[in-house]
Amino acid sequence: MDAIGGEFNAFTGKEYTGYYVKCAAESRDTALDVLSDMLLNSKFEAEQIEREKGASLKIGDIHEQVAGVYPKVMIDGDMDAGAWSCGMVVGLINDIPTVKELIERIMADAEQIIRQRLTGFLDGAELRPAAARAMA
Repeated sequence: MDAIGGEFNAFTGKEYTGYYVKCAAESRDTALDVLSDMLLNSKFEAEQIEREKGASLKIGDIHEQVAGVYPKVMIDGDMDAGAWSCGMVVGLINDIPTVKELIERIMADAEQIIRQRLTGFLDGAELRPAAARAMA
């Protein structure tokens, strides 16, 4: 898609995933060919898809399909190595915290932002609005 100045993307709903392309009108046939080829000639076999739909699926069941895929794709160029994704956000990931650590970070960051933005409006010790302090 990049070669024709187009954009490929997807979105999900509760029961479906939608795929779309954006491109100039003169590249429409190429874009539709790429999109239809991807959807009609998927590298995922029906057996794999059915196995991953199960409610009892554990990460160990698909570990081989997802572990170590990025080097195979990014360095070796093996696009069929397994499931992978890439986007601008990849460069923003520095670590993989636990859920507890992630929530604590989010809460600490939110508190810091709120405190910084409300400086002058709130009493730092009690965090009361200035109007409430004046009436006390």
